[in-house]
Amino acid sequence: MNESTSRPTSAAKPRPATVQPSHAGPRVIGRAETGEGIAGGGGGTIVVVVSVTDLTTQAAWMAGLAIVALLFAGWRKNARATAQIPRSEPTIRRKWVPIGIAETAAPLYKRPSIFRRIWAIIASSGLAIVIAVVLATVTAFGLAWAVTTLTDLLKS
Repeated sequence: MNESTSRPTSAAKPRPATVQPSHAGPRVIGRAETGEGIAGGGGGTIVVVVSVTDLTTQAAWMAGLAIVALLFAGWRKNARATAQIPRSEPTIRRKWVPIGIAETAAPLYKRPSIFRRIWAIIASSGLAIVIAVVLATVTAFGLAWAVTTLTDLLKS
């Protein structure tokens, strides 16, 4: 064998694809397109295994262990604090004194002046116009983007 066609002896030995779940994540050995880095020059082996059963089982275990942890954390404590019932009369007690209530006459409703009402109409109309302009601008840009995107898809 001449030196131009020889392969290095330290190259990894290719392994066949497996159906066993791998905890190390996806693994690529060599390059599948060119066959570089593989003894013998064959295509690469890509192993990716995702099992729905294993994923569901692990999720169930996590949920079950979380519930058990919550039960152990709250086992000794009550959910609601209970007041301690005194066994005898309290020795220090404040005398009960009623709280006075002051009644005052409230001023009657007075209609705002005509100038305040006109200003309220002008200000609310201006805000409505500004909001309508902003919404129209956003809607127009959205429609223009949608039309441009759809016509580009039709052309391709």
